[in-house]
Amino acid sequence: MSKFHIISVGFTIPFSDYDYLRFSDQKSLSDADIVVLSPAINEFNNNEYFIGSTCFQGLDSLSNNQSFNLKRDTKFWQREVIEYLNSGKTIFMVMDKPQGLYVATGEKRTSGTGRNQKVINIVDSYKQFQVIPDEVGSLRSSSGNKIILDDKKSIYRSFFEKFKGFMDYEVILEDFPGEKVFLQNTTKKCLGGHLKVGSGNLVILPRVYFDEEEFTTYEGVNERWSDDGEKLSKIFIKELIGIHKTLIGEEDQGSIPEWLSKSQFSLSTIEKTEDKISVINKKIEELQEEKELHMAELHQLRLPQLLLYGKGKLLEEAVRTSLRSMEFDVTNYDNGDSEFDIVIESSEGRAIGEVEGRDNKQIAVKKYSQLLRNIGEDFERDEVEVMAKGVLFGNAFRITTPEERGIQFTEKCLSGAKSKDIALINTSDLFLIYQYLSNKKDKAFAAKCRKAILNGKGLVSFPNIPNKKK
Repeated sequence: MSKFHIISVGFTIPFSDYDYLRFSDQKSLSDADIVVLSPAINEFNNNEYFIGSTCFQGLDSLSNNQSFNLKRDTKFWQREVIEYLNSGKTIFMVMDKPQGLYVATGEKRTSGTGRNQKVINIVDSYKQFQVIPDEVGSLRSSSGNKIILDDKKSIYRSFFEKFKGFMDYEVILEDFPGEKVFLQNTTKKCLGGHLKVGSGNLVILPRVYFDEEEFTTYEGVNERWSDDGEKLSKIFIKELIGIHKTLIGEEDQGSIPEWLSKSQFSLSTIEKTEDKISVINKKIEELQEEKELHMAELHQLRLPQLLLYGKGKLLEEAVRTSLRSMEFDVTNYDNGDSEFDIVIESSEGRAIGEVEGRDNKQIAVKKYSQLLRNIGEDFERDEVEVMAKGVLFGNAFRITTPEERGIQFTEKCLSGAKSKDIALINTSDLFLIYQYLSNKKDKAFAAKCRKAILNGKGLVSFPNIPNKKK
């Protein structure tokens, strides 16, 4: 086992004979024979990013500096993982529990005027598991501990029998294209497996946990791994090495000795091929960077489509995007005591909005009542002199095609909105407006839409889109 150089990134093994790297350590994997990596970012494994963090909508929001560091380090490990796999080696990814968090975008907006003006830092949710190659497919958060092994995958049998008592799952691989090895007991959903990426092997494992308290012993004030912990971790490493050897289909020759790099042992054919590989790796790196830019752009371009089927935080952001196309000044608000999904301002007035998407039901009065409370809390603020308009944005029956949806708000919402001067808006209507305004700068039409919202009472009827074919 000593012949193998093991590097672990973000995954702690109760064992001393390996190199541990934090996610923030930008060090090459190229010297490792095997890599064990946890692709999830959480406060337990990556606490360095959470220094100075605040709370936003119930989740950690990283500081500007730590947000930059996390995004920079994520990009580094994306490239490092691809290069390592393309070199023909093996990575074991342990699917640890992800943590919802926000990162600063670097964008700032102002709210209010004069002495009441405030600078608001714009944040965005951090997408977990970005270092996992795209070939793996989509992932879904789901937790449990009922794991079985596909009977046909015998090379994992020994590992599974020894560590099934130390395994649970936090993620389901929705459309995994490789060999499905670890399955959920009843649904047979894929929890881990093997996939060829380039010339290398990516093995995805469900979460494997070593109880630190159980495997820690103390000598005075000093702590170290216990003998049981080291014994178990040696078995863990041995099992991974065995799987690796079987996957590469080669008899173990050990690591390439350093003296083989001396000139008297060189072969010109090897050097030429290594040069070709270096050129290809450089192209891959450049293409990967270009792809990342286009993927980020595509994510933003697809955001307005969530007005048709979205819910939660992403639907809120899609609503904000559509309102900006109408030339509203749009923010959200959270001072720790009060939190508003949408705050919009223009020369015509100011409004506070709440957003909700529901799968197969109407938007209920509960969200309407929350909006009324928010309007009251907002009016109590010293800097607010005029009570804001209330707007409830709803995306009911979101799974159904928009033209087949019925009335999206309950009768209580409809009658209450008329009596309290509240505007009700179907987010699917906002999509049509955004679709038009994103292609044509029409200030007159945008102004009509703003007035329709700020003057609306009950379900808002927007002006007809110019030149739209019926």
